Formats: sequence, C-alpha cells, structure tokens
Amino acid sequence: MFCSNCGNKLADNVNFCSSCGSKVTANTPAAVAVAATPAPVVETKAVVAQTSSSNASDTVDIEQMRLKADKDGNYDIAIRDYTKIIELSGGKNADDYLCRGSAYLDKNNNDAAIKDFTKAIELRDEEYDEDYSFRGRAYFGVGNNDAAIKDLTKAIELRDEEYDEDYSFRGRAYFGVGNNDAAIKDLTKAIELDEEDADDYLCRGSAYLGKNNNDAAIKDFTKAIELRSEEYDEDYSFRGRAYFGVGNNDAAIKDLTKAIELNGGENAEDYYYRGIAYNFKGNNDAAAIKDFTKAIELRDEEYYGDYCFRGKAYFGVGNNDAAIKDLTKAIELSEGKNNNSYDYYYRGRAYFDKGEYDYALNDFNKATNLRDNAEDYFWGARAYCEKGEYDSAILCHIKAMELRYIENADDYYWRGISFYRKGDIDSACIDIAMALKINPSLELSEELEGINL
Repeated sequence: MFCSNCGNKLADNVNFCSSCGSKVTANTPAAVAVAATPAPVVETKAVVAQTSSSNASDTVDIEQMRLKADKDGNYDIAIRDYTKIIELSGGKNADDYLCRGSAYLDKNNNDAAIKDFTKAIELRDEEYDEDYSFRGRAYFGVGNNDAAIKDLTKAIELRDEEYDEDYSFRGRAYFGVGNNDAAIKDLTKAIELDEEDADDYLCRGSAYLGKNNNDAAIKDFTKAIELRSEEYDEDYSFRGRAYFGVGNNDAAIKDLTKAIELNGGENAEDYYYRGIAYNFKGNNDAAAIKDFTKAIELRDEEYYGDYCFRGKAYFGVGNNDAAIKDLTKAIELSEGKNNNSYDYYYRGRAYFDKGEYDYALNDFNKATNLRDNAEDYFWGARAYCEKGEYDSAILCHIKAMELRYIENADDYYWRGISFYRKGDIDSACIDIAMALKINPSLELSEELEGINL
C-alpha cells in the first residue's frame, strides 16, 4: 500500500503515513500513489453531523472534511479544518487530534502539538506508534529531551518496521542530555536507514566532537556539507571547532569565517573559537582580540573563556593593563569552578613585565598550587630574583628543571644570574657555561661582561 499524498510505501493496517503524516485511505493501489492522482473515495460510512440549521444543505459530511483537510497541504488550513472537525464530531476521534497535532508540529507550535498528541493517546483503545513518535519530536522541539527519549523509545517498541526519524530524533535528544555514546549509536542507525539526511551527520559529528573524536567529527561535518543543497552555517561552525581540536588552525579559521558569513555574524561561539584559533596559531593576537571582543558583545551573559583568552592576547601585544583587567575578570567569573592556573600565570607575566614583582610572585605561587608546570616556577624564580631573594629564586629554578622533559638554556642562564647576584661566582660560571652549551647563540647580559667562563 502507498500514501496517496507523497507516494511513500506503507505497512499494512496503518492509519497515517509515516513520512508525511497524512491520513491513509483504505486500499490505495500503488499505481494511483505513483501517479499522484486523487485518492479514491473511502469506502466507509460517512460520519454526518447536523448544524443548528434544520436545512438539509447545512448537513456536514465530516469524513469528506477530513479528506479535504488531509489533501490541502496548508498547515494553517489543516489546523482550522481539524479544529472544526473536532468540534462537530464531539472530539472523540484520536486521529483528528493526531492530524491537527502533526500540523502544529510542522509549524513548530510544539506545545499545541504535544497537547493534541497526548489527547490522541488518551482516546485510543490501543497504543499507536505515530502518537508517541510525533509527540517525542514535539518534546524535543521544546527542549524536553528526557520526555522525547521516552516517547521515541515507545514508538520504536510499537513499530513493526524500523523508521529512521525515530532514531534520528532520539539520537538528537540523547545528545541534548549529554549522552554522546547513545546519540552516536542512534544516529548511526538513522544513517543506516537513510544515508541522505545531512542533519544526522551534523548531530553525530557534534556528538563525536563532544567525545573529542575530532577526526570522526570532521568526517561527518564534511559529509553534511556535501549533502546539503544550500550551505548551512552550523556545518562549518562545528567543523571549524573540530579542526581546531586537531591543531589545524588555518582550516579552523577558514571554516569559522565561512560560518560567520553565512549567519551574519550573530553567533558568539564562532568568534570565540576563531579567536582561539588565531591565538594558538601565533602572531595573530590583534585578530584574536577583535574576535573575543565581538563574542563578548554578542553574549547575553559574561563568559569566562572570552576574558581568559582575550587577556592572553592583550599580553601578547604588550598591553599589560588590559591583560590584567581581563584575566582578573576571568578569575572572578570562574572562581571555584575552573582551575585558574592559566589565568594566574598570564596575569603574573603581565605584572612581571610592569615591574610589579610582588603581584607577579603572588600569581605564580597560586599557579604552582594548582598545577606542576615548569613555566610557573621559572617565572616565579625570575620574580624572586628581581626582588633580591636569590635563594628562593634558585630553588624555583631547580624545580623548573625537574619538571622539564628536556634541558632548557634559560633555566641555567637565569639560575646563573641568581648565583651571580648572590655572589656565588663559581656556581654562576658553571650554569652560564651550561646554558651556552645548550644554546650557543645565547646572548649574555651586560652585567656578566668579564665573567670568566
């Protein structure tokens, strides 16, 4: 049997088309469906209701009204007609609510759709898969992912055949609740049943992205782009983030720029991720600052990452005051939520460059309490040295050396400076000589002129 509206092949004994939602007329021959000719007259006894007028011409054939409403193709008219049908028939027919609910669903009036599908479920003597399938989609539309998962699971249990839309929407709902593994499983099933749905690849790619499987994500986003007849900003936006995840900053910048062009520059996340890509690419701090500033302007709420990475970019261009301001804001926004070692480190660097060594040292010490990173100890040592606390500086340099995977000329050079300023010339000579051995092109400061290495 085939649907007279869209030509979709139907299972036996179904009341509605699983593809377009149209009411199925009895015994529709395949030739009629394929030729898209008008459906034959339904061989059922028409339901007749009397209006308030006694005139015979005011008699309403409700079954004919249903046929007309199903074929019109205009959702507003379908809603109007099914509302009238429900009124005239006393609201006892579950299929009327299912059809009106489907029209509401197609107009993205999900709340009204949920109400109608729920009424259809209440009226039926036996559970019907489409009621749950469509209500599940409506629940997904209002962001109630748990209810969507429950209804779509019920629809899958009730169906005689697997239907890609059930798995597609349940997969998206699983993604919405953060269950990336279940999302990938369902969306893979949906793709097996229908390989041409770009949105399934987009959503599965997003789930892969959530699991940091950036290579698989890039593959899915690329497939989504190939399948679409028109370019869609989210395909490029998310692929750009995945490219950033694998360290391909140039490709990330290119895709995120494309996404910004397609959506008119209204998505803060596109600017944020492009800013990070500029930041990590190096020598692009000015572009990064511009993007993070735009992201801040677009957001409804302040976001830690915008200030954290803009602060780092301001430090990169030598604007230490702006860097300190942004990094202080980042710390305030994430206090008790994030490991702020990164923020303390770069704010400490900005304070150091301003010659405010006490503030710098305070930040480097906070960073070392949050992580074991050689750079925190190295710059802490530099700050101690500038304050004249040479023993503390030497100890921090030793800790930095312990944490390094390879020997670093700067560690030996600046520990040598601390020894030299302390008056331990022999130790200073040993360290400076080691620094030059690691990096022969290292330039010595003027204070070391005349030292006998």
